[in-house]
Amino acid sequence: TWVAVTDAATQNNTITEINTNLPTFVSAVGTGNFYFKAFLVSDGSQKVELDQVTLTYTPFTVDFSAATQSVAESVGTVTVTANLNAAYTADVTIPFTVTGSATGGGVDHNLANGNIVITAGLTTGTTSFTVTNDTLDENDETVVVTMGTPTNAAAGTVTVQTITITDDDAQPTVSIGDSSGAESAN
Repeated sequence: TWVAVTDAATQNNTITEINTNLPTFVSAVGTGNFYFKAFLVSDGSQKVELDQVTLTYTPFTVDFSAATQSVAESVGTVTVTANLNAAYTADVTIPFTVTGSATGGGVDHNLANGNIVITAGLTTGTTSFTVTNDTLDENDETVVVTMGTPTNAAAGTVTVQTITITDDDAQPTVSIGDSSGAESAN
């Protein structure tokens, strides 16, 4: 939390406090300029005041690595990657929901709603799921992963990833064999 200070030169917020709390401005005030006042002490007897030093704050943003990906039904494992625009000092949690035409629960895939965590100091996080390689001829199906509201970052521009599972099973064939027999005239 921020430390409220008066104009006393002995009070301060450390760089750790600033780095930890500055990203909360995204949810509190949005992007823009951050104004602060700094007090400098030269030899302990004089106080020098800087007024209206402007820092432009760009929030940490997170995006999926791509809006789409296409995989064969036989692929086995699919990975969804979230990228942070810069490393941050705390974990970034990205909640997501799963929809699409493919059936979850292990029928077509096993991905369920969940979270991707980008560990503090890193810029990527992933979640993986398994695609079921069945023997049914079916249309291509989709798994749609939609980003919720991240913690410790803002959602970027690529917040939905559609994974197309392409069917790799042949169409069934039907054959009718020759038959013989007497016809009756009725």
